[in-house]
Amino acid sequence: MMEQRKMDVFRYIELIYNRKRLHGSLGYTSPVDCLLANRAV
Repeated sequence: MMEQRKMDVFRYIELIYNRKRLHGSLGYTSPVDCLLANRAV
């Protein structure tokens, strides 16, 4: 049960949170927004 919770938290952080949060190294945009902006170039 505890291992499943750890995996759920890991998946949330890696697959949802980190893709939405703003990154200072990306000009305070999310990784997804940065990727989309760079594809348009």
